[in-house]
This record gives sequence, C-alpha cells and structure tokens, in this order.
Amino acid sequence: MVYDVNEGITYVIFVGIFLGIAAALALVPLVYHITKKQLARDGDSGKGEKLNQESRLLFAMIGAPFLPIGLFWLAWTDYASISIWSPILATVMIGFSIINVFLSAYMYIIGKSS
Repeated sequence: MVYDVNEGITYVIFVGIFLGIAAALALVPLVYHITKKQLARDGDSGKGEKLNQESRLLFAMIGAPFLPIGLFWLAWTDYASISIWSPILATVMIGFSIINVFLSAYMYIIGKSS
C-alpha cells in the first residue's frame, strides 16, 4: 500500500468520485438553457423532433476532456511522498467525466430510437 491507509477509511476515498458526479448537476441548467434556446430557434413544438443529435452530446463535450486529465493526474501522484489528497482530487475529475459521458451517450441513444 502506497499511503498506508487502514481499511476503515479505504472506502471513504470513493467520496471523490461521488463529488465529481454531484458536480455534474451544476451543468444541468446550462445544458437545459442551451437546448431550450436551440429548440426555440428551430421552431420545435416541444416533442424533440427537431433536436439535432449533436446537441444531445453537450454533456460529453464538456465532461470528456476531464477523463484523461484526471487519469493522468491520478497515475502521476501515486507516490508516498505526495499527499493522499492529490489523487483523491483527481478522482473528482474522473467521476465528473464518467457521469457526463454516460448521460450524453444515454440521451444520444434515446434520441436515435425515437
């Protein structure tokens, strides 16, 4: 074990991923506003028939770049000489990215089937 963390606190480290997922909630009003503006511009009645597929990928466009950054950060801070808080902060970025890519893929698939 690099950081010599006891078993009682091992699972607390996953809180970083949860915080990243919770941070993705801040994007929902922004994406909603952009989508609503695009639908009004295109004259959509509200059923989503004119929503282009690329607009369903807004979450991925915002969140996907954080995955390689977070993974690189996590890998390069796995030394006993570096504080344990550094890789935990990297997991926040990873959680943020994973949930954004998942949401975007889910919305894209739903849009293709309807």
